[in-house]
Amino acid sequence: MSAQQSTPVSRPAKAPSAHLTRPDGARLALYTDGPATPHLAVVFAHGWQAAASIWERHAHELLGRHPDIRVVRYDQRGHGDSTPGAEEPSISLLADDLRAIIRHQAPDDLPVILVGHSMGGMAVLTLAADHPHLIDDQVVGVVLAATTGGALDMAARLNPVHRRLLGLTRHAMAELCLRAPRPAERVRDLLRPRPYPQPPIDIAARWYRALMTHDVTTRLDALRRVTVHLLVGEADRHIPPVHAVRLAAQIPGAVVHLVPRAGHRLPTQHPREVQAVLVRACVEALDRVTVSPTESRPHAAESGPRAPQG
Repeated sequence: MSAQQSTPVSRPAKAPSAHLTRPDGARLALYTDGPATPHLAVVFAHGWQAAASIWERHAHELLGRHPDIRVVRYDQRGHGDSTPGAEEPSISLLADDLRAIIRHQAPDDLPVILVGHSMGGMAVLTLAADHPHLIDDQVVGVVLAATTGGALDMAARLNPVHRRLLGLTRHAMAELCLRAPRPAERVRDLLRPRPYPQPPIDIAARWYRALMTHDVTTRLDALRRVTVHLLVGEADRHIPPVHAVRLAAQIPGAVVHLVPRAGHRLPTQHPREVQAVLVRACVEALDRVTVSPTESRPHAAESGPRAPQG
């Protein structure tokens, strides 16, 4: 294993900078760094059973390079220091949370880059589908790592028999987590320990159901108006590379970055590759937002398709 892969990105979780209360009672923990009057905000959304701390080192390094940006990380509802709220889990609910965070942390139409890993990436995609007016008007760039627009449920009828059996097994495990959460949680913590807090296993199981029904594959046209970077691990077994290929087809102009031999946990196991794309996205966005008002801002869709990059 390389030194790059063995160095974890996450650090001990610090206290939230603020909490944002949502209409259903959920309290979202926010972690904000940067100047009071930034030129750009970068909002990080983590994945299923993770926490905002996976982005802490990324945020620190970005601020070191670009001290004039604001970096916002947050714990998804039911994860980390955020409470789950009363609403039934759905990716649209996460997208609404993300929209509220943009309003709270990027007032006065401050330009924003959205960064999402796995479930966080699904929230970003659903935001673009549900609230397309935000794309280009305020969201000027998107970075998605190990995520999908839909068709993640292996138990669906169109899948081969062996994949359907695996999918049905996972659904059965999720049901077990709901029915017997305490022993299931002990097994999870023993078999897959993480350097960040994981949500209660029954809450994780409810979010698993939401992941399986996520589908915005036909509603991503708004993302053609901005630069989108797609990171994908070559050996990702949770969200295989074919999902990035589909997203690239649905978002003409998206730039694909294949990480060789990488799995699903790109932010923590392949931080250098992720950081390089984040720096590039920030440079592109800062160049974009400093264009004078008399000049037209180029749209990603006008520049034509881009070649995949490693």
